[in-house]
Amino acid sequence: MTICDAEQILAAAEPLTGKWKLDLLARLSSSPARWNELVKFFPEAAPNVLTRQLKELEHDGLVRRMDHSSKPPKVVEYRLTEAGERYIPFLTAVEVWHLRWQQEAAV
Repeated sequence: MTICDAEQILAAAEPLTGKWKLDLLARLSSSPARWNELVKFFPEAAPNVLTRQLKELEHDGLVRRMDHSSKPPKVVEYRLTEAGERYIPFLTAVEVWHLRWQQEAAV
């Protein structure tokens, strides 16, 4: 059995720290979305918080912001980068582990 390097695991999880980041990645994993679509999809999230977390995900290289117009109204779309797409199996594996762990803990 391979021993996991806790420091590497924490570094891999660092981009996820933020209330809406996992939700944003999950939503963008199905298709790109415009800014106003994300605001409507997450009505309980403050728009400024979504903006900040999208900027952080962009800074981490997981999300790409695309401006599709040079004049008003400005159309902004967000999509996963290749790195963001590679992150999804990691998130799925954590979800599967958690579901199994919950089932085993309930027995």
